[in-house]
Amino acid sequence: MVAALNGQRHVLLGLASRTPTWTTTICQRLEHHDHSSEFILCTGTADLFNRLGIGRLFSALFIDHRTVGLDRELITRSTSAGCPVVARRGRSG
Repeated sequence: MVAALNGQRHVLLGLASRTPTWTTTICQRLEHHDHSSEFILCTGTADLFNRLGIGRLFSALFIDHRTVGLDRELITRSTSAGCPVVARRGRSG
């Protein structure tokens, strides 16, 4: 389950080496169910680490299982920042 911030809003991060179909699905579901939530697709691990380092709270990180840079350090840094990691497997498209 993804934590709601401020009791209402989800701020989700995404990271993938390509653009898998699940990124579009997340955006569509957020638009359909909850207009106040946000999905931020990071451009790479440096972008992800910069976002995690600013102190903003994020509900979860969705990451494609094939993403370059998916390793123990990424998971540790994300969870240490209070952002649970969900490794996602799916078709790219």
